[in-house]
Amino acid sequence: MDIVQPVASIAVVFLLMAGTFWLLKRSRMVSFRAATPGAKGPLMQRVGRLQLTPQHTLHLVRLGGRTLLVGTHAAGLTVVQAIGDSDSAAGSSL
Repeated sequence: MDIVQPVASIAVVFLLMAGTFWLLKRSRMVSFRAATPGAKGPLMQRVGRLQLTPQHTLHLVRLGGRTLLVGTHAAGLTVVQAIGDSDSAAGSSL
């Protein structure tokens, strides 16, 4: 069995991914920061959940300075209401 070529290909892909992440982090185009306990809190936080049916649930989520009411269903999710953001697009499906 010639397993060397597939293993080498996978290793090259992982090295390219690691190099890309390193370059992005070094150039500060992307930030991989974790929420610190002394900061304002986690970036995203689930405030509450209400299960309507087995396939339909309402979630109240705090994301940064906004609070979102999100409905999940079998076909995906829908932002029902955005609170604290005047530029929100309420009722948009993702």
